[in-house]
Amino acid sequence: FIMVMRDLVTDQQRSHPMFHDLLEAAPDAMVIVDSDGRITLVNAQTDRMFGHPRDELVGSAVEVLLPERFRPGHLGRRAGFFADPMLRPMGRRLELWGLRRDGTEFPVDISLSPLRIEQTLYISASIRDVTDRRADEQRLRTAHQELERLARIDSLTGLVNHAETITRLEAALQDRQLPGSHHLGVLFCDADRFKAINDTWGHTIGDVVLATLAARIRGCVREGDTVGRVGGDEMLVLLPNVRSIDDVVGIAEKIRRHAAEPIRHLGHEIHATVSIGATLATPGESVSEMTARADTAMYRAKQSGRNGVTAV
Repeated sequence: FIMVMRDLVTDQQRSHPMFHDLLEAAPDAMVIVDSDGRITLVNAQTDRMFGHPRDELVGSAVEVLLPERFRPGHLGRRAGFFADPMLRPMGRRLELWGLRRDGTEFPVDISLSPLRIEQTLYISASIRDVTDRRADEQRLRTAHQELERLARIDSLTGLVNHAETITRLEAALQDRQLPGSHHLGVLFCDADRFKAINDTWGHTIGDVVLATLAARIRGCVREGDTVGRVGGDEMLVLLPNVRSIDDVVGIAEKIRRHAAEPIRHLGHEIHATVSIGATLATPGESVSEMTARADTAMYRAKQSGRNGVTAV
């Protein structure tokens, strides 16, 4: 093998046509580099991958195959490999990039092997274009992130779902235990007479009403606030960093007025309102304690005639 590689490096390809053909047919780019960092041998896939004519590459510094920003660091790594030559396989999850002759960059995997021919040490580099694999990995990551997002979202209203709302409330209550943190306000919103809306208009229109109310509530709060659907027609609003219960009630009244505006759908005008319980978190209380207090305030608003806000 050593004799074959020596002959190939010294351009005696005709002496070993079978080995030469195997090298040319290799699916990866094969580049052999001497101790000065000069390319001594490349195969056909190197020509195709990088776009350089072979006679242009042989004798050039191997760094010509790298984007310029990587070249200074590569000089030191190349010297380090020659000082401590050992097999370095692909798949080490490094971010490696190649540079084509036309200036475009592409991601690669590289394996390095020491190759000693007589008394001379060379590096044999196998280079694989992983553009398609990286694209597939990115698509999988995006799909996974979308699945994770959908797992936190209520499909009807687009609000965060019950589990995500409670998770955020737990985190907000923990923040409340830190010295100097602002108040956390909570609104418990419930659609008034929603069963009657479903009975009168049907569940399809009922879904439109819920989605519209959800959008209106979301449109009344600040960026960074949370609006979550926690039940059939129940929505919880988390208002971090409020100054007082008056701020919370002010936001609740804005929601109440906006929610009461007529909903026009397919030529119909539907009227819906919400009853809202408003409260502030107290230090050390649990999620269940806080939501129960806000729920109690909401029912007081219903008992007072609905379409109202009650604070506790």
